[in-house]
Amino acid sequence: MPENVQLAVVRLASMVAWMSDHPGATVDEVAAHFHRTRRQVRRDVEYLASVGDSLPGASFELDWELYEQEQRVSLRSTLGAFAPLRLSALEAQALLIGLSAMTPLLGKELSVHVPHAALVVCALGGLKEADAEQRVEAIQSLASSSASLETLRDALLREERVSFTYVSASGVCTRRIVDPWSLEASASGWLLRGWCTRAGQARSFAVASISDVRGEGPRVEQPRRVRHDAPTWTLDVDRDARWIADEYDGRIVAELDGGGARITLPVWNEQWGLSLLIDVAPHLRAVTPDVRDDAARRARSVLSVWTREDAS
Repeated sequence: MPENVQLAVVRLASMVAWMSDHPGATVDEVAAHFHRTRRQVRRDVEYLASVGDSLPGASFELDWELYEQEQRVSLRSTLGAFAPLRLSALEAQALLIGLSAMTPLLGKELSVHVPHAALVVCALGGLKEADAEQRVEAIQSLASSSASLETLRDALLREERVSFTYVSASGVCTRRIVDPWSLEASASGWLLRGWCTRAGQARSFAVASISDVRGEGPRVEQPRRVRHDAPTWTLDVDRDARWIADEYDGRIVAELDGGGARITLPVWNEQWGLSLLIDVAPHLRAVTPDVRDDAARRARSVLSVWTREDAS
């Protein structure tokens, strides 16, 4: 039966590595180490010798005289196959982005190996220690959320209610009971959308902040059609105002420096939106559309009412 091509490639690469570490090994020694016959080893060695061309450094450069006269194998070159691997910073970043994207899609058995792979990529790319630690921590968080994601997917398929521990963007830890409606990918990771019994309305939850997921029987609140005609505001906020995304069905679409976030928010009522801007004014960096002047006028109007009441 013909040998599997992938297995043959792995074996030949292993032979090159071993023979490079054992120059002058006899054909019998190579055969014993790789559990091959003398005939098979000769065929492998002669195949390796045919790779490349006659230019210096362009082939494995088998010492034919030693091979034919003494049945010993010596390679003068490995074609750089075992030179230390290096990655450019751009290549390392691309691999880390790929790891981040695929981690939540892996099962529990595979996802536990991803942080180690990220460490290797950081080392090969020569990333600064602080950058590497930040990247690996983020991927470790994704790996740990992979188990939650898998459980939530199962609950969605079975149309089950779930309970879980949730840490909000402001750091508050609560136990939630939710009828899951969908799992969606966003710029900041996976989001669970569903009916939260604690809030009494639809909510979005970052899967990376979910742990200890448990089934709670059949789903009660069935998925509802979401209206998409609400005006959307985009807020750039500091770390202390990230809670907006959790509380008002917003989405974090980008991470900003200092732990800040860019949040898109449906605004059904403009006066409510202006009141929200006043509440978070110390932590607001920018808003689109720019309605800060409208919010300031509303704040002055309210203040003037309070001032008149105090005077009377």
